[in-house]
Amino acid sequence: MTKEAKPRSQPLVHVIFVLGMATGSACQHAPKTPSPDPTGIAAFTRFSKYVNAKISPNGTYLGVVIHENGRRSLDFIEVKTGQISFGLTPDSGAMVSRFEWVNDELTIAEFVEEDPKSAVPVSYGGLYAATANGSFRQMIHDASFRRIRGRLLGRIRSTPETFLIATTAKASGTEGGDPKRIASRLNVFSGQLDAAVVSPIPQAQFIADENGEVRLALGEDERLERKAFYREPSGKWRLLTSLKGFSSEDDVMTISAADRTIYVASGTDGDGFGLFSVNIDTGQRTLLSKNDSPPSSLVQERHSGRVIAVEYEPDVPTYDFVAPNHPMCRLLRGLLAAYPGHHVRLVNQTDDDRKAVVHAYSDRDPGEFLIVDVEKMSADSLVAVRPWIDPEEMAATSSLHFTASDGIKIHGYITLPKGISGAPPPLLVVPHGGPHGVRDHWGFDEEAQLFASQGFAVLRVNYRGSGGYGRLYEESGYRHWGDRIIDDILEATRVVIKKGMVDSNRVCIYGASFGGYAALQSSIRAPELFRCAVGYAGVYDLTLMGKTDNLRFSPLGQSQIRRVLGEDSRALRGASPVYNADKIQASVFLIHGQNDGRSPIEHAERLRDALKKVGRPPEWLVERKEAHGFGNEENRERMYARLLSFINRSLNLPETVAGGAPSKPN
Repeated sequence: MTKEAKPRSQPLVHVIFVLGMATGSACQHAPKTPSPDPTGIAAFTRFSKYVNAKISPNGTYLGVVIHENGRRSLDFIEVKTGQISFGLTPDSGAMVSRFEWVNDELTIAEFVEEDPKSAVPVSYGGLYAATANGSFRQMIHDASFRRIRGRLLGRIRSTPETFLIATTAKASGTEGGDPKRIASRLNVFSGQLDAAVVSPIPQAQFIADENGEVRLALGEDERLERKAFYREPSGKWRLLTSLKGFSSEDDVMTISAADRTIYVASGTDGDGFGLFSVNIDTGQRTLLSKNDSPPSSLVQERHSGRVIAVEYEPDVPTYDFVAPNHPMCRLLRGLLAAYPGHHVRLVNQTDDDRKAVVHAYSDRDPGEFLIVDVEKMSADSLVAVRPWIDPEEMAATSSLHFTASDGIKIHGYITLPKGISGAPPPLLVVPHGGPHGVRDHWGFDEEAQLFASQGFAVLRVNYRGSGGYGRLYEESGYRHWGDRIIDDILEATRVVIKKGMVDSNRVCIYGASFGGYAALQSSIRAPELFRCAVGYAGVYDLTLMGKTDNLRFSPLGQSQIRRVLGEDSRALRGASPVYNADKIQASVFLIHGQNDGRSPIEHAERLRDALKKVGRPPEWLVERKEAHGFGNEENRERMYARLLSFINRSLNLPETVAGGAPSKPN
């Protein structure tokens, strides 16, 4: 595997400079001044500068999404010359969210729009089309006019001027229930929608085959039982379990129309999980790959949809190359060898599988996008995701495993600050949100690196209920928010303390969303363990769940709340920090957005009042225009400065916040 030397990469390296200087608006191609590289806290709290990069179907152009000065734009680069062909910056009030190639010259992009009441741009489902040379550009799906939200699904090979989108009609009132999804062909020039496919169940996820034909729909019925449907060539939906070879325990992943094969993940005999191919016609079921954890993603051959590699992520991600001699598999193996300590993910490839864009990253490196030549086994650097970060100055993250007190194996990650000498560092425990279906990953984590840059060890735990470890593991957290999930977090904390990795007398816990709940509930269940607890956009009164938040408008959301929490009001009060504030001994900091619809501010206000009542008023930060997590970069920087100051004061540590991240050398 050849990793091209910098002189040979200059045409593409030059693009990095041009990208920062020459992006234009949707109406004109005007230069703009790039923002200076952030330093200190901002180096971690600012969003990544280069969000995504994709190559066109024939390899003529590259599209790169750029976040600059609080806005996202889309630049097009001619691969042969390395020069900008057009820069798409939406008019004031809108920005590019994501994009896909329709054909070798035409793209379609989802737009988000600024809301005067919110710091976070809102998606109304508008779609914009533009050619890579700028000769055509216009809004082709105005969701505010049609009252139909559009979401990108995939290319349609047979008609190069159409694109497959999923639409959801907006409800006329505030309580619209759970609408069924519709997949339609959108003419990217005229905006016409046709050939609609209606999902067999509400809120379905569509899966299209390699030709852009909708073949699968996944979702849950009114009893919250997982359902998968196969769409026959005639257009009829069939429950997948009615076909030979399929089980209700299967998690459907993708389909190959060329091979008449559906790929499913399922448990294997004994321990572990496997990826199986199931023939649609005969039901023949073949085990292709096996691991201790379920597949996290698949690599498919572009023209056939055939799976050629399986990615697993029990902790550090790894591949099983099921077609080891395939050129793309040889390329990925070569890249892994050329970038030691990194993982490599395929972003997209040309139709002939000869060129591709990949993302190479690690626990210390936010990564870079590479353009690769599959036949020549060579790679050129395109852009670094966060170019101001010097990976050599970042902290390393190691995987952590232990057996919980009830025998379940728990996975997690520990990030230790760089250059530890002498006394062990203070510990910050950071439980993730969710809790169900969500997990922490190995890779560059901006929060963990920010805290490590200030001298903290950071513990992240994939407690039971997390995604990524199979259905039984996820469901084992149902109705155990306040006890077994919390016990996993506490036991992980005690494991790293017992190993001597951290200072047992200087421990704080901080989390967002469910993580905020877990932070406060942990400080209740183990008051002797934590000196401070911070809740960010947290839920603190479980009796409010599904009553005041945006799930109250969704019958499926209501059913999900009943499934994961139960309906015993006494048990819910017993597991709610609001009703157990007298047990909290740690210093508390509550952070919230006034417009939070998922975790309404009433949760934070109730906990604040309960803490005041017992004589322990919390530190308090509310941002008026923020929602479920802060989206404005200035608000984020200010919030993390307050957070670090609070933690340092709680642990009697000097405030070293201003230092932040070392700048990357020029």
